[in-house]
Amino acid sequence: MPSKSRSKTTKHRKLTYKELNYQVDFKPKGVKTSDDITPARGVIGQKRAMNALRTGLNVPSTGYNIFVSGIAGTGRVEAVTTLLETHCKGT
Repeated sequence: MPSKSRSKTTKHRKLTYKELNYQVDFKPKGVKTSDDITPARGVIGQKRAMNALRTGLNVPSTGYNIFVSGIAGTGRVEAVTTLLETHCKGT
């Protein structure tokens, strides 16, 4: 099968200083201090990991371990602690 080649060539152009110096304003509108923001609760973006932990906690036998790995400072200990507290309240 022959490969398709571009019929038009893309011309490169020099960028201006303003195009190279693009900056993003990360401050949401209406926020003056961190007191204006409600902190996030729970674990963000780890649905699969949290489901795996819940599954491990609900194994109806003794003698099993749950191994948690990840980069330091990513909230592993807090996630496990939160799930353990919730699990122990339910039993």
